Amino acid sequence: MENRKTRILFCIIGLFILIIIISCTGPAELLTERLASPPKVRIASAELTSLSFTDAEILFDLGVDNSNPIGLTMLGFEYDLIIENNSFIKGKQDGEISIEPRSETIIPFPLSFEFEKVFRTFKNLVEKDSVSYTLKLNPAFEVPVLGRMQVPVEHSGVVPIPKLPTITVHALRIKHFDLISADLVLDVTIKNPNIFVIDISRFQYNFSVDQFEWASGETKEISVPEKKTSTVEIPITLDFISIGRSVYLLVSGSDTVSYSFSGGIDFSTSLPLLDPITLPFEHSGEIKLIR
Repeated sequence: MENRKTRILFCIIGLFILIIIISCTGPAELLTERLASPPKVRIASAELTSLSFTDAEILFDLGVDNSNPIGLTMLGFEYDLIIENNSFIKGKQDGEISIEPRSETIIPFPLSFEFEKVFRTFKNLVEKDSVSYTLKLNPAFEVPVLGRMQVPVEHSGVVPIPKLPTITVHALRIKHFDLISADLVLDVTIKNPNIFVIDISRFQYNFSVDQFEWASGETKEISVPEKKTSTVEIPITLDFISIGRSVYLLVSGSDTVSYSFSGGIDFSTSLPLLDPITLPFEHSGEIKLIR
């Protein structure tokens, strides 16, 4: 009988101790569970918003999902833009941002860079058509109960590298020659180094030899396929009676001539983000007369 009473007494004491433990620890654990969950962070989107022959801009949308019933504070974040597995741009975004409770807050983060700086830093990328990148973000938060914490996140993608076309004087051919006149053809090449099409809407030129203008005007529209070279044939007619005997002697007796070739092209591309551009050009030197 006494053993039974003793067991009952111990059970009552144990239950009393358990109630005390629960009353002391239960609310704190419940508070931690309900008010102090770390936020979930993701890069919701990464959009190429600007692209030119000199630079690019990417807009990253940082999504912060706060499942807590009270708001949180983001204290800023550190970032590291890695290009072709090498750190390129590091920095820190300061400033507090309020994170709404029980919702996802989107924080835009635009990041731009110049291609020239990329090529200076990584010389092996000059001939590449695109570069791969990884953005690493390390946002810091002030979370109730848990205090300050960081939640790292990263995103990878590819950015195209557009390159300007090159214009070269290729050859000067004589098709017809007599005492009165000469018909020649100036072969000009346009090289497209890109993986997209270049459409030239206007090609204005001026071609002079020994400071005498031999030809000027505009050509028809030209489309240069990706990674291809197109040749433009510019017809030239010389009237020796009006232009002078010195030009006749030059054409009849010279193997090479000194020339200058200048003008500009207006072109667009098949990439929607690339705006139409005017590209001036100017070349001079010696060119062989092909008979």
